Amino acid sequence: MPGLSVYGMKLGLTTPAAFAIIDRALCVLVRARFSDIKVMQAFNIVVDHAFMTVNKLEFHMAQMQKSGAQGGCKIMHLTQSDSLNTHLTNALGAVKQDFSLEHVDQNYREQLNWIISGIAAEKNNKKQS
Repeated sequence: MPGLSVYGMKLGLTTPAAFAIIDRALCVLVRARFSDIKVMQAFNIVVDHAFMTVNKLEFHMAQMQKSGAQGGCKIMHLTQSDSLNTHLTNALGAVKQDFSLEHVDQNYREQLNWIISGIAAEKNNKKQS
């Protein structure tokens, strides 16, 4: 549903239906013995990432519809001759240009794993200190 991520960010934590879902997610972090402040910080990072990923996808899909493009975006047209942007050119060259749901889902899961690993590492670092 286009616009859902923006609507969700505007609405925030204001509906009773969302409270039960949020509480179950927070329960996982509480059981992992995160402090109350860390519980909210970790939850916010994951939720913000989800909303921003959906928002970005919606934006790219809308741009592709406007231009009639089949995939990719303008920045993907950088070439090796753009010497000032070598790292950007190389990184973008490694990215698949299709916006299929499978590709988006795989990228999201990988990014989410990085976030969760970072949260777990933060907790472990605090234990060892």
